Amino acid sequence: MPPGVTVTFKGGGHGAPAYRIPPEHVGLRVAREALRSVYGQEPLMVGMGGSIPICDTFREALGMDTVFFSFAVGDENIHAPNEFFRLTRFQEGAQAWSAYFGALARSRDSVATAGG
Repeated sequence: MPPGVTVTFKGGGHGAPAYRIPPEHVGLRVAREALRSVYGQEPLMVGMGGSIPICDTFREALGMDTVFFSFAVGDENIHAPNEFFRLTRFQEGAQAWSAYFGALARSRDSVATAGG
């Protein structure tokens, strides 16, 4: 801090617990399958969004987990004043989401057929 400036932090009791989707979750398996089909290689799984409060709310209220499926890359500076998004990502994202929902439907069909 510059000389003469004082900063005080006060805990307000607000916030949400950390969130993590189980690594064996069908949504993550399906996401890997979808991304593999679009990019032709094994996707890199990275943790993100663990502090987004709605994830825990969805889990508590709906019994549902949240899968983050991102098509931006680090140099696009998402949420920065100079952010941008490559137009090719829109096409890749549409292909991946289509593959995701198809794979999810097949996964659900195989569970239903097996009596699960």
